[in-house]
Amino acid sequence: MSWGEQIPPAKVVAAHLHPNKRIRLGAVMGGDHWFRYDNKGNSTTRFADTAREVQPYLSGEASDHWAKGPLPDTKSS
Repeated sequence: MSWGEQIPPAKVVAAHLHPNKRIRLGAVMGGDHWFRYDNKGNSTTRFADTAREVQPYLSGEASDHWAKGPLPDTKSS
C-alpha cells in the first residue's frame, strides 16, 4: 500500500491495487473486460458457467501476467 503496509500475497485482494494496476483477463491493450455471472444460466449453473468462460483466459494469459511481475505505475495525475 502507498503508506508502506505489507500485505501477504495470500491476503491481497483487488481493492489493494490501484485500478490501473489490476490485470484483467481478456482485456485488449489495457482495456476493460468483465466476467458476468448475474446474467448466465440459472441460479444453479451460473457460477459454473462463468468458471467455464474464465478457464481459457487463465490457461492462455494468467501465467504470462504473473511471470511479468507487478505492473508499472500508470496512475493518471
